[in-house]
Amino acid sequence: MWSIPLISLTVLLGLILLFVVPCDAAITRIGSATAQCGTTNPCTVTYTPTAGNFLVVHAQSSSLAASSVSDNGAGSSYSSAFVNGGSSSWYTASVGTSVTAISVNYSGSNDSVAIVVEYSGVSPSSPLDQTNATVATGSGTTATATAVTTTQANELLIGWFANFIPSNFTASGSGWGNTVNVTLSSTVLAATDKIVSATGTYDATATLGSGTWYANISTYKASTAVSRNRLWAQ
Repeated sequence: MWSIPLISLTVLLGLILLFVVPCDAAITRIGSATAQCGTTNPCTVTYTPTAGNFLVVHAQSSSLAASSVSDNGAGSSYSSAFVNGGSSSWYTASVGTSVTAISVNYSGSNDSVAIVVEYSGVSPSSPLDQTNATVATGSGTTATATAVTTTQANELLIGWFANFIPSNFTASGSGWGNTVNVTLSSTVLAATDKIVSATGTYDATATLGSGTWYANISTYKASTAVSRNRLWAQ
């Protein structure tokens, strides 16, 4: 007579199903650095990021448009979020190894400054969601970028600001912060950020002393993490 094998108690009580649910990873600001380059070309920021993280590089020059961004490591590839005259913002979705210096390259010498900010949790593939090709400009004590509408719930919003007064910027508006300013002669460049968890229409605002200002906003998608969940079916 054939005997029936013993069946585990787990199977007798129920069926265990393991399923995988994609979810957006948490975006975290890691650090930043600035450079006052004067007429030195390229404008190089000394900074050591963690390989694989997201870097955004903001630049402002007196006249020339930045032609590219590069670093002294291996494996990085930088793309422009926008280049509008001497104003620009660049990013690498996954910074390479052994990086200690990031350079904004110009076709010639002109006064320039730069800011590098590092984040984790940003998508390593095509992270840029929204930006404006043209930098907004105005005058007064509040600088406001033209609003954009995001397409993913969890995103990193980055505000870019500049003036030639000079007057430092302070982030304003709910959730905006981490303001970084760099000044050279009469040129001020600033960056702020905000992390959101819902799609919507967003602008970036910052206050300054007074005078003519320039502003823009770029948004970047969070990376997709994997959540493993166990479902018990009785």
